[in-house]
Amino acid sequence: MVNKNNNNDGINEENEDKLEKQKEKLNEEIKALEEALEKQEARLSGLQSNAFQLANYYFVFQGVILTTLCNRNTILKCSDRWFLATLSALAATVNLFALVSIGTKYNRIFSQQAKTWSKCNELQIEQEKQRLPNTINKYPSSPAQPVHVDKYGIIQRWVYFSICIIFFLLFAIIVFVGCLRFLCIHREVPKK
Repeated sequence: MVNKNNNNDGINEENEDKLEKQKEKLNEEIKALEEALEKQEARLSGLQSNAFQLANYYFVFQGVILTTLCNRNTILKCSDRWFLATLSALAATVNLFALVSIGTKYNRIFSQQAKTWSKCNELQIEQEKQRLPNTINKYPSSPAQPVHVDKYGIIQRWVYFSICIIFFLLFAIIVFVGCLRFLCIHREVPKK
């Protein structure tokens, strides 16, 4: 009988060692995913700030062009309208490609982040189950808040992105047409 107890103690120690190794591995995976989430969040924040900054510069530039067009004392003539229209079109084209690139990266990283959140939450639930093996706990004590992105959510983000690009294009077209028409409108010269 003493032999059986010693064998059981050896088996229990092996099981405990395996459990500890599994817990350590799980903790390492969770930490790695949390670090990945932080990096993804930083990239998303950087992309968003770059997009806003780029759009802001574009609108200020177009505002300068529109101010030049609307100024009654401008030295530009109707024949100079192509100069401003070309400047406006070039700025719109460059900014459009940059915004599409940034938006595409943003949506791709956001989708990756959602997958990482899901994986992290699954591991945290598994960690909670290991901590409390005799209870079924649907809500772990300290999980990160999940980001649920299904196919509808992904499509919705792309639709919002497309709407923003369409508004950007409409603004660019309005400014371009304004460049072609404003200088040729007959204006009264102010009397001195």
